[in-house]
Order: sequence, then C-alpha cells, then structure tokens
Amino acid sequence: MPKYLYSIRMKRLDQLFSSAARTAVLNVLAFQPGSISLRKTARIARIHLYSAERALAALVDEGVVQRQQHGNTCRHALHPTDPAALMVRAAVKAAADAAISARNHEWQARAKQILPFMHEAEGMLLAARISTQTRVNRHGA
Repeated sequence: MPKYLYSIRMKRLDQLFSSAARTAVLNVLAFQPGSISLRKTARIARIHLYSAERALAALVDEGVVQRQQHGNTCRHALHPTDPAALMVRAAVKAAADAAISARNHEWQARAKQILPFMHEAEGMLLAARISTQTRVNRHGA
C-alpha cells in the first residue's frame, strides 16, 4: 500500500477514544473473539443502547469496526485488517495488562501489611487450641 494511502487510513488513537461510549465499545470489542450484537455490546459496556449505537455507527464509518448482518441482527467486530483496529486491540490489551500488573503490586503490598497479623492470629488460635485441649484433659482425667 502506498505510504500516503496508509496515512489517510490510519486514525489517531485519541480520535478513536474521543468519547466515553466509544472507549467502552472499543474495550468490549477488543476482547471479543468474534462479532457481537449491539444489545450485548451495550450491556457489557454498561452504556445506554443509543450511546452504543452511535459509537458503533461512527466506528463503522471510520472503518475500524466491521458490521455484519445476520438475519434481523447486526453484529459488530473490530475490523481484522484495519491498522487502527489492530492498534486499538493492542492498546486495550496492554492497558488491561498494566492494570492487572498494578493491581498485583497493590495486592502484594497489602499482603505484606497483613502477614504479621495473620501470624499473630495463627499463634492465638494455636494457644486457644492448647488451652482447650488442656481443659478437656483436666476434666476427663
């Protein structure tokens, strides 16, 4: 493909993620292995049906999302060969991985804070068991 055609087709990520609805829809589509209906997209994205419809229509017009008619239902998916769609999929997945990594670090830090209390609680439970066992042995003997 000639370079000038590639630059015309290439969309900037900030334009693709220009609204909350578009961002939510792209997040949903990036993790879908196949196409998905409008209603299901809106439900998963937790946005109003009309907002999802407008966002999908704009993304279809830009060529990032593919619309497929299946009977009475339109199904949508990220375009498999559009460079911007490939960038969107990579960016969304990288953001999700970064969020998971940050959350893991947060959980590890919390675990380090909780660990001394867990050891103390374990010691208290052991002492209570020993005390209970001693009382049972005294009364049983």
